[in-house]
Amino acid sequence: MTEIKREQIVDKEKGARTWLYRGILVCLAAAVIYTALYGLFQSRVEKMTQKSLDTFANICWLYQNTYVLYKELYNRENHLQADYMDLYVTQNNRWLDMYTNELLADAFINIDANFALLNDAYGYIIRSNKTDCYVTNMSETELAALSDKSYFLLSFVFDSAGYMSVGEEIRGNDTASLRKMAMRAPKGGLHLDADSEIVLTAPVDCTVTYAVSKTDWENNNALMYDVWFHDVSLGLGGTLYYYSAYGLGYDSWYLYDLAGALNYLILFVSVVFVLSLILPLGNVRPGLEKRWCSLPLEVLVAAGCILLGFASVMLEMVVHVAGGQAASALASFLGHPYYSKLAQIPVFGANIIALTVFFLCAWYLGISLRAIRGLGLRRYLKERTLIWRFFRFLKRQMLKIYHYFIHVDLTEDSLNTLKKVVVINALILTVISVIWLGGLVIVVVYSIVLYFLLKRYFGDLQKRYRVLLKAVDEMAEGNLNVSIEEDIGVFEPLKPQILKIQNGFKKAVDEEVKSQRMRAELITNVSHDLKTPLTAIITYVNLLKDPGLTEEQRTDYLDTLERKSLRLKALIEDLFEVSKATSRNVTLNLMPVDIMNLVKQVSYEMQDKLDEAELDIRMNLTDEKITLSLDSQKTYRIYENLFSNVAKYALHGTRVYINGFQINDTVVITIKNISAQELTVDASELMERFVRGDQSRNTEGSGLGLAIAKSFAELQGGRLELEADGDLFKATTVWKA
Repeated sequence: MTEIKREQIVDKEKGARTWLYRGILVCLAAAVIYTALYGLFQSRVEKMTQKSLDTFANICWLYQNTYVLYKELYNRENHLQADYMDLYVTQNNRWLDMYTNELLADAFINIDANFALLNDAYGYIIRSNKTDCYVTNMSETELAALSDKSYFLLSFVFDSAGYMSVGEEIRGNDTASLRKMAMRAPKGGLHLDADSEIVLTAPVDCTVTYAVSKTDWENNNALMYDVWFHDVSLGLGGTLYYYSAYGLGYDSWYLYDLAGALNYLILFVSVVFVLSLILPLGNVRPGLEKRWCSLPLEVLVAAGCILLGFASVMLEMVVHVAGGQAASALASFLGHPYYSKLAQIPVFGANIIALTVFFLCAWYLGISLRAIRGLGLRRYLKERTLIWRFFRFLKRQMLKIYHYFIHVDLTEDSLNTLKKVVVINALILTVISVIWLGGLVIVVVYSIVLYFLLKRYFGDLQKRYRVLLKAVDEMAEGNLNVSIEEDIGVFEPLKPQILKIQNGFKKAVDEEVKSQRMRAELITNVSHDLKTPLTAIITYVNLLKDPGLTEEQRTDYLDTLERKSLRLKALIEDLFEVSKATSRNVTLNLMPVDIMNLVKQVSYEMQDKLDEAELDIRMNLTDEKITLSLDSQKTYRIYENLFSNVAKYALHGTRVYINGFQINDTVVITIKNISAQELTVDASELMERFVRGDQSRNTEGSGLGLAIAKSFAELQGGRLELEADGDLFKATTVWKA
C-alpha cells in the first residue's frame, strides 16, 4: 500500500509539471521561429537605409544651420557675443509682437540645439567673402581634398544684401535636382508668411559649404540616410511660421520597429498566450492546484501590461543580434577576428533563451487565467479579484458606519422610537422579500425577533444614560470632583466633555474667589489711603485751635495741612481718573505723537526724582522717528506713572534700562529695573487698583498709577504688560503703528 501511494504521489507531481514542460516547448518553438525572421527584418532595414541625401527635407535642414554657422562667424569676426535675435530680427520689429518674438527665439533655440547632429554627420566650412575669417570642423587635409573625395557637396553663397545662390560645385546623385531644391530651401528652411509683419535678416557676405566624404558615407550611411523633417506650425494672429528640426537619421531601434520586428514580437506573445488557454493539459489544473498560479486578476493584468512594455527592451536585443553588433562585440572581447562567425553561436543561443523566457511569461499568464474554466466566471471574480474583496470590505465598513451613525433621542419615550424603527424596517423587508415565496411570513418572524433585540438594546442604553445623568446632577449640586468610572457605551465620548466642564467650573470658582479677595483688599486699601491724610488733617486742625501756638509752629502746621490736603486731593483725582478710564468715559484728543521723543521728555522731567533715588538711566531708543496717533496728555501720564513707579520702588544705586524699537507694525518700549523690596504680589495684580509693591504701604502713592497707565494704554489701542522675575521688574508698552 505504501508503494502504491508513493507511485500515486510521483505521478501527481509529474502531472502537475505538465503545464510547465509543454509551455517550455511551445515558447522554445516560438523563439526559434521568431529568430528565423531576423533575416527578413535586417533586409528591410537595409532597404530603408539605402537612401540618398538629396531630399528637400535634408537640404532645408542644412539651410537652417547656415544661421547657426553665420552667428559663429559673425561673432568671431567682430569679437562679439551677439545672439540670434540681435542678429536676425531687426530693431524696428523687436517690440512689435512680444509673443511672436518669443516663438522666434524658441525656434532658434531648437535649431541651435540640433546643430550637434549636423556636426557629427557633416563636414562644414563657412567663409567670409570680405575677410579671411572662417569656421570649420574639418582639418586642413580634409579641406584640401574637399572637392575630390566628397560623396555629397553643397554650398550656399550669400551676397551683401542677404540674397542666396548655390555654389557652382555640387556633389550628389542628381546635381540638377539638388540645385533646384537648394534654391527653394529658404522657403522651406526658415520662412515667414507673406502676411507677417516681422522681417528676418539672412546671413550676408559668406559662403557655407556642407560635405560628406565617400569614406564617411560608406562607413556611416546607416546614420545619414535621411532627415526627419519635423514641420511645426505656430499660429501668430494669422501668420504661420514654419521650421524643421531634429536633424539626421533614425536610430536602429526605430528602423527595426518600422521593419515589423516589434509587431511580430507582440504577435508571437499573443499566440503563445492563446495557446496557453486552449491547449489540453489532461487532468492537470495549475490555476486551481498551484498556489503560485492563483494570483489575483488585477496582478495578472498589471503583469501583462509590464510584459508588453518590456517588448521594447526585447526589441533592443533583436537589434543587436540581427544587426551583428552583439556577435562583433563578443568576437572583439575574445580578441581575434576569426571568432566573429563562431561568436554568433552563443549570441543566438542566449537570444533564443531570452525569447523563450519572455514567451514563457505570457504562457504563465494564460495558465493562471485557465482557472476561469474551472471555477466559472462568477466564482473566479469573487475569489480571484482584489476589486471584489475591496467591495466586500467596503460593504462591511459601510454597515459599521450605518450602525454607528444611528441616533436616538433618549429624552423621548424609547418605545415610540422603537416602534417607528421596527415599522420602517418591516416596510423595507417587505419590499425586498416580495419576490420570495413566503416572504411575508419571514418578515413577521424577523420583525418580532428584531423587536426584542432592540428592546434589550434600548434598555441598556437608558441604563447608561441614567449613569451620565446622575453625574451631571451631582455637578449641578456643586460636587465638581464627581467621576464616571462605568462604561457608558455610546455616551463614552461625553466623558472628556464632562471633564472639561468640571475644569471650567473650577476655574470660574477660582476666579470668583480671587475677585472677592481683590474686592476686599480694594476696600481695605481705599479706606487706608483715604483715612491716613484725612486723620492727619483733623489732627493738625485741632492743634491749630491752641491759642498758645507760636507763629513758627502755626506756619509749620499749615504747611503740613496743605501737603496732606494736596495728597488727599491727588488721591481723589486719581480715583476719579481710573474710574472714568475703567468706564471708558474719557475723551481722547488724538494727534501725531513722536513716541520715542515723548519717552525722552518724560525721562528728562522726572530726572530730579530719579537722581534722588541714585538711579543710573540707560536709554536705548531707536533713532528713527516713530509717529503714532495718540492722546499726548494721556500717553505722557502713562510714562510719567511708570517712571514715578521706578523712582519709588527701584533699588537705590542700580541701573534702569529703557529700550524702544519697532518690529513691523508694532512699537515696543520696555522699562526694566531692580526692585528695592521683594515682590510678593503677582505682576498681573500690580495693575489692580490700590495695589502696591510694598504690602506695608509705607511709600507715597495712591496705588492707582499702574491701573491708570493700563487703562489709558488700552483706551488708545495699546497694552501695558508687567513681568517680575525675582527682583527684576519689567514694564512693557506695546503700540500698533
